[in-house]
Amino acid sequence: MEKDKNAAGFGELFTKTWRVPLLVAIGIMFVQQFVGINTVIYYAPTIFLFAGFAGAKAAIAATVSVGIVNVLSTVLSMFLIDKLGRRKLYFIGLVGMGISLASLGLSFYFKDNLGDSLMWASVIAVLVYILFFAISLGPLGWLIISEIFPTKYRGVGVSVGAFSNWFFNAIVAFTFLKLAWLFTAPGMEIITQGSTEPDPNPAGAFFVYAAVSIIGIIWGLKYIPETKGVSLEEIEEHWRQGKMPNELNK
Repeated sequence: MEKDKNAAGFGELFTKTWRVPLLVAIGIMFVQQFVGINTVIYYAPTIFLFAGFAGAKAAIAATVSVGIVNVLSTVLSMFLIDKLGRRKLYFIGLVGMGISLASLGLSFYFKDNLGDSLMWASVIAVLVYILFFAISLGPLGWLIISEIFPTKYRGVGVSVGAFSNWFFNAIVAFTFLKLAWLFTAPGMEIITQGSTEPDPNPAGAFFVYAAVSIIGIIWGLKYIPETKGVSLEEIEEHWRQGKMPNELNK
């Protein structure tokens, strides 16, 4: 009961001291979702179909391979986070994801030239993308928002971060196919096996997600804090002094 009485209300996050950490929480969740992670996972079977795999084979290959890489990379992240720090791993992850997404986009853009090679180029790009996400933004998004708020503000701060995560997730999931069609030029459509209707070419959507990776890097230079080895008291004092996130732990 005492803990609940001392907890901050939602409105307190908008005071001058806490606006910056609030922006960090919302911003990192924006980047986490708008690099297209859940789109890649949701639509992995579709992506594999676009690449030329048969129906059941595509679903099995996508589910199993993505799941294995995701789990193993998440385990690896537990060692890397404290070894490399939050900021460095954040940037490593975004660089890797940006390159993977651009490669995935190029694979589909030049699908007619790649032929059967498109299968393996797209699969490798997807799995490398999952690897970089799982060692960086996947765990870092939640870890950072839990570390930047002191105990009094953590409950409401993490709640705003979680809401932002699901809100951005929904936007990305519902706009993927529309985005794919928007950037599909005449003649670039894809006919999957067993289908009589053309599907959109997802190249443009992947290029957009790759661009978000670049935006995330630029934004992160100023707004991603290094919380490794910093106490909650030190972090709170940092915000109260009106300092920027990139000045923490320097």
